[in-house]
Amino acid sequence: MKNSSQSWIIILSILAVALSIALLLTYKNQRHSRVDKRLEREYQQAQQVATYLPPQEIVKPNPSPSAPVSQYAIQIMSLNDKAKAQEAANKFAAAGIPGYVVPTDLGDKGIKYRVLAGPFTSKDEAAAKLPEIKTKYKDAFILRI
Repeated sequence: MKNSSQSWIIILSILAVALSIALLLTYKNQRHSRVDKRLEREYQQAQQVATYLPPQEIVKPNPSPSAPVSQYAIQIMSLNDKAKAQEAANKFAAAGIPGYVVPTDLGDKGIKYRVLAGPFTSKDEAAAKLPEIKTKYKDAFILRI
């Protein structure tokens, strides 16, 4: 009788373990299924929202081919007086050097008016003009704008 009752206990224990494993696997599958369904719902909602949003326009600058982009200038001088700076720029224009005036705020030093020659599309182009300007204004230098 002892062997018979021990056998039943072992069989029932094995069945209990097998049943526990089966229930655990079922629970895991149900849990993953709920997560998958929730993710699928969220994905569908995101797609619906995306279809309602207007497409965003990407605006790229489209410079005309005839207007080259200027990146360099030659700073000839910097003055405190706007009228004198403009007068100097006019002198350069009369001498064949295109010039213009740019106001620059230097903080504690106040506003200075830079007299620039150019603009030039490349540093090489500005460097070619620099020796001619330096013959009259030795402190002239190339400035990236």
